[in-house]
Amino acid sequence: MRVGTIGTGFIVDRFLNALKLLKSQGGSISCEAVYSRSEQNGRALADRHGVARVYTDLEAFMESPEIDFVYVASPNGLHFMHSRMALLHGKHVICEKSFTSNGREARELTSLAAEKQLFLFEAIITLHMPNYIWIQENINKLGRMRLFQGNFSKYSTRYDDYKAGKNPNIFNPDFSGGALMDLNVYNIEAALGLFGKPESVHYFCNKADNGIDLSGTVILTYPDFLCECTAAKDCNANQFVSIHGEDGSFYSPYAPSFFTDVRAEINGRDSVTVNGQLMDQPMYYELEWFLKLFERGDLAECQRWYDMIHLVMDVMDEARRSAGIIFAADCKAQQPLCGKGEFEDGPSE
Repeated sequence: MRVGTIGTGFIVDRFLNALKLLKSQGGSISCEAVYSRSEQNGRALADRHGVARVYTDLEAFMESPEIDFVYVASPNGLHFMHSRMALLHGKHVICEKSFTSNGREARELTSLAAEKQLFLFEAIITLHMPNYIWIQENINKLGRMRLFQGNFSKYSTRYDDYKAGKNPNIFNPDFSGGALMDLNVYNIEAALGLFGKPESVHYFCNKADNGIDLSGTVILTYPDFLCECTAAKDCNANQFVSIHGEDGSFYSPYAPSFFTDVRAEINGRDSVTVNGQLMDQPMYYELEWFLKLFERGDLAECQRWYDMIHLVMDVMDEARRSAGIIFAADCKAQQPLCGKGEFEDGPSE
């Protein structure tokens, strides 16, 4: 697996650290190229990770013969464009969360990947973690489900810039930013991976003057229990995941992007702590899974996960609809959130 990266944010450093760890464990994987609009930023990233090639021309990067996978870690609003471009150039894709701006874009990408028989992965760290898989396998021990709670609140280093009158991508509707897309997606994916499609979705949020969500809570309703998913980029709070059933509970004192040290208590017995995550790079586990499927040529298993991608983006769409949050991407032709109801006055293309 020969990878080229798009983006120079901290998440790319984490990805490349995980890649190097996987390679050191015998994985046939390498990073061959970096793309950035800035030569300086691209070179700094490449030098940190020993990558030889730096591109500032996106077309040349996509045409480069030395890469077969493109890792997309650009701002959310560019995920669709960069992933689509890579697929059209015959490259496999690993796309960061949130996968796209909305469900329509997600379905267009998965259809294109299936048509071209290319791998298309969502880099959502939670669903591939050993502790999360353990929870999936043991959740029936909690009995009748009563409540899921997740909190991923972290004061953004870009929030001060926003308050100072700047327009950072993460707080910009044109780039599909906000707390829901950046942080609450982890809580939502964790809940949906355990419980499937909810009966209803409601988002209650604190919004900035430009309409972006700074913090808020998504409520997912199921027939006899609730999921409460909270995230913030304008304040700090204790991060945790807590899952309650009538016969017991699971609790992690970390956000669902890590899910470490899961405390399990069943039928009132003394709690035990579960931690099957031995690698110090959390992104290692998803990358290991991507590599295994690629080496097996298992497109069918890759495509089986498209239903999850669609479900997540549909729930995110419904959350934004309930809160009146619109992105520039929603008002392009045939977008699902624009041109009806409270979205009529959304930004034009």
